[in-house]
Amino acid sequence: MKVLRIVFLVILIFIFTCTQSFTDLMYKGIIGFRFNSDPNFMEMLQFRLTDLMNEHYIIQKIGHFSSFGILAGFIYSWLKKYRLALLVAISYAVSTEILQLFFFRDGRIVDMFIDTAGVVTALLLIIIKKQVDIEAVKSAK
Repeated sequence: MKVLRIVFLVILIFIFTCTQSFTDLMYKGIIGFRFNSDPNFMEMLQFRLTDLMNEHYIIQKIGHFSSFGILAGFIYSWLKKYRLALLVAISYAVSTEILQLFFFRDGRIVDMFIDTAGVVTALLLIIIKKQVDIEAVKSAK
């Protein structure tokens, strides 16, 4: 069951990140893929400060952070290994950003950092919770 959760989330992340139009997906329920055989990898370096003023942009970035954090939590829940969960989740985050370029979407290095922050935050919260649980057991004795 844990593996199915991961597979489902990986597919969901792929759909959200690689569908032709995120706006069409969110507001019209339209999923569409169009392949770009010659992506411009220099687009990954783009970042506009004005995007930070756009509510839609901020919501997307919260989605990046959250979805990859949840993915890391699911992976850890299955494997029980922090480093492996970190490696797998970050690898998928980087992969999806690169893949977006092949689907006429905006793959960005800044998004890789946001995804990674979600992964690291989720795993740190798991570590902290485990530590708190250990301390609670010790103090109960």
